[in-house]
Amino acid sequence: MEFLIILLFILIGGYFLWQTGNRNWKELYTTQDVEEYMKIVGQLQNAKIKYRTTSGGEEFNFRQGAIVSRIPPVSYTIWVEKADFYKAERILQSLSSK
Repeated sequence: MEFLIILLFILIGGYFLWQTGNRNWKELYTTQDVEEYMKIVGQLQNAKIKYRTTSGGEEFNFRQGAIVSRIPPVSYTIWVEKADFYKAERILQSLSSK
């Protein structure tokens, strides 16, 4: 019982740390295309905009081959600071208009 209470406090504390660490960041774009992801990140670097990236999805299934397994592809999410969000959104719009 004590273990569950300690685990609960750790989970709640981790959640609040995650929330305070991400409050200055806003999600800009999510894609599953690696080339598109690299193009956007490259433009953000050229404009000297701070960004973070996270990836989600499942990894390779070792029990089945890559072709046989029906694992969804990995997605990439790009986060920018709230202060630079408008500037980053303009860069994203200029890439999509090309």
